[in-house]
Amino acid sequence: MCCKNGVRRGLSIIEFVGCLVALCGGVILGSMYLGVDLQQLATHALQRSQSVDLSLLGLSGTSDEQAPTDDEAPASDELLQGSSESHATELAGGLESENTGAANEEESTQASEEQLASPVEVELTEAEREQATLAYWTALAACVQEESLSRRSVGKAGESWQLFEYLTYRKENHQRAVDQIEQLDSRGVDPKVTDHAQQVIAWHTSGVKLYQRSLDLLTDGPAGDLSGPSAQSWQSAATQHRMEEKLVQDKHLGVASYLTHTYKSLGPFKPAAFR
Repeated sequence: MCCKNGVRRGLSIIEFVGCLVALCGGVILGSMYLGVDLQQLATHALQRSQSVDLSLLGLSGTSDEQAPTDDEAPASDELLQGSSESHATELAGGLESENTGAANEEESTQASEEQLASPVEVELTEAEREQATLAYWTALAACVQEESLSRRSVGKAGESWQLFEYLTYRKENHQRAVDQIEQLDSRGVDPKVTDHAQQVIAWHTSGVKLYQRSLDLLTDGPAGDLSGPSAQSWQSAATQHRMEEKLVQDKHLGVASYLTHTYKSLGPFKPAAFR
């Protein structure tokens, strides 16, 4: 470029380039000497320029805030790990709650089915309990009387084959009495009557065993009759059974007297006729 008086002003292109190269070389040599990382400085400057651009555009957050530092990275990992563990715990708790709820629902359904399957027991009135007691006692006395009268109508057998029939008949009568009494409806019946019924059942059950034993002795014995040591043992058991019968009869008469005085409106409770 020329100016007045022919004096050149400014720098030529070669001079400008030479100065620029000298400047860059001085910066590089100075950074190497001072230990400055020019690449890091350039990157930081670029991030700062991007941050300024984002703030000018109205966007929140900067590159510095988005990029975690070395100190913030472990904290973020711990936060993520804690969140994962918390989520897993919540899932486990939810599954356990669902399993518990399903089990409770199944138990409730099963209990409802059992209630529907079992009949509902209606409480009887006082009058109904009195009538139930009277009906039960009448049937019980009839069973006791039937076995007693049938036993005495047979008499004693003389020969072996007649003895076998007699023993079989006695056993069957005892078993029939047990079956009939066990089939009676005891709902609403006075407990004293049902307790006596159990006593009668026990005595007849003992009679079934007694005469079954006599049949075994009769069929297995060499003489075909009730003789020998085993027969003597059976005779002792039969004597004990007859003594127990007397106790059952006395109890039967006592319960009949109790019922007559307790349920006066129903009239006398007749006992079985043993003779």
